[in-house]
Amino acid sequence: MRLYLDCCCYNRPFDDLSQERVRLESDSVLAIITRSLMNGDTILGSGTLGLEIAAIRNPEKRAKVADLCQVVTERIAHSESLEQRAKQLQLEGLHVMDSFHVASAEIGEADIFLTVDDKLIKLCRKITLTVRVMNPLEYIEEVLEYEG
Repeated sequence: MRLYLDCCCYNRPFDDLSQERVRLESDSVLAIITRSLMNGDTILGSGTLGLEIAAIRNPEKRAKVADLCQVVTERIAHSESLEQRAKQLQLEGLHVMDSFHVASAEIGEADIFLTVDDKLIKLCRKITLTVRVMNPLEYIEEVLEYEG
């Protein structure tokens, strides 16, 4: 399995966990990472991920997110094809950073692109992508159903 987690997934365990949804998504992200590492899955990353992490204002949170992001096992290099695909996705309505994350997932041949951004999920499901876009909770539920 090849997974791409966007920056909001790596942030989630360090968000305010007082809301149930945030806590469940945090647990799901951590479970997905643990399961992926145990199963030898590929966790994709990108330069866009690094840029977003570097932009986190709180230095303690930035360090924690950067540390968690060390689970990335394969980095997608910036390329002309990545740039072109991101531009196409922007024309479909994706924000710049989101377009580079999704394009990186596609270029890296990810099976699943994970995000906790509901608007991004909704928009991605309206356009043609080569990667399946899911919330970490959905992914965990699907995996448990499949394995159960």
